[in-house]
Amino acid sequence: MVAETRGYGAAPTASRGPVALQCGQQSILRCLLRSPHTGHVCDAMAHIAQLPSLLYLAYVQHQMTIDEGSKWVRDELQRSWNKLCPEAQEIMREQYHSALKVLP
Repeated sequence: MVAETRGYGAAPTASRGPVALQCGQQSILRCLLRSPHTGHVCDAMAHIAQLPSLLYLAYVQHQMTIDEGSKWVRDELQRSWNKLCPEAQEIMREQYHSALKVLP
């Protein structure tokens, strides 16, 4: 994987990511079980929790300018946020708002 060869460590997996840490909670399990798009919900949570991965994708992989990349990452975070059920939003709220504060 590219990230590993550049010194970024192993790519996050569901067993080590924020979703695995939170899935023990009954509310998030109910949220995931009633969602017809469970994978999308988990991806959305990972996008919010893994801001550096989105930045890498925008600036290195897609070679965007600072303004283009910032807008793309902000839009991606907002799309991800909108995919989350209220219980998942509550769990991810602090990380989401922190991620938005980092972006211009």
